[in-house]
Amino acid sequence: VVIAATNHPQLLDPAIWRRFPYQCDVGLPSADTRAALWRQFLYSNDDAFSPACNLLSELSNGYSGADIENVALATRRLSLLNKIELPEA
Repeated sequence: VVIAATNHPQLLDPAIWRRFPYQCDVGLPSADTRAALWRQFLYSNDDAFSPACNLLSELSNGYSGADIENVALATRRLSLLNKIELPEA
């Protein structure tokens, strides 16, 4: 069994589709899922930040899970380097 993933199927050689006859499209996360991702990656699953996560969820419409993870981790990194609390970051 071989499993592959890409965010840019249009960039792949057409021959790849002959070798992988079954495809599963995984769409972008819903608003609830985005909020959960923000809570996990930015606030370490602290439910006290649910309102902030809901706002971030709305602002990140169109983001993938990987996009949210990258932004959240960069924000955490900057908050540590600049000694700023996460809600302010």
